[in-house]
Amino acid sequence: AQADDPPGRVGRLADVHGRVWVFDAEQGQWVDAQRNRALTSGDRLSTDRDARAAVRVGSTDLRLAGGTEVELARIDDERMAFQLHSGSLALRVRSSQIAGEVEVRTGEGRLLPERSGHYRVDREDDTTFAVAWRGSMRFEAPDMQVQVRAGRRAEFFQQPGDRTTVVAWSAPENDAFSDWVARDEQRDDRSVAQRYVSPAFTVTKPVGVGIWVR
Repeated sequence: AQADDPPGRVGRLADVHGRVWVFDAEQGQWVDAQRNRALTSGDRLSTDRDARAAVRVGSTDLRLAGGTEVELARIDDERMAFQLHSGSLALRVRSSQIAGEVEVRTGEGRLLPERSGHYRVDREDDTTFAVAWRGSMRFEAPDMQVQVRAGRRAEFFQQPGDRTTVVAWSAPENDAFSDWVARDEQRDDRSVAQRYVSPAFTVTKPVGVGIWVR
């Protein structure tokens, strides 16, 4: 019976700016996503070009730029796996212990945080871009493993023909999304709730007039 229990770890659509969509599998179509909606394995989110969204899973934050589609491929007590189909996301991991349970997947490979930190992943035209603003992460593909260290931007794509994975390096660039992420993080860090409640606590489900937290 315990094996059939739902996972204690769930996500929450913590903030919405503009039009954000969630795919309703029962209806077979995209519907409006409302703030505070619970999210779990298999849920897919999409943001309009001028929209942004923030997802919180325990102490881990995921922020989505406009024109982004992401799937919560796996959210349970053991792992968090986010599949970035297109667009840009920022990932904040506050615990080195939790870092070992998180991954971002793209069509080019997997990105695995190696410690607590702040990361960005973009996917455009079958190319993955990865930045470690703080911390470090590892990129894994069938034919390559590369560490992305703080202050570097990696570009991963596959060569036509033999599909060999190629990496190119550059300096991180600031844009409107990175500026918004920085402002939003500062606001969170200053919030009164953060002073009194650990960010590791996430509301999971209502029970009567009380709540369960994790």
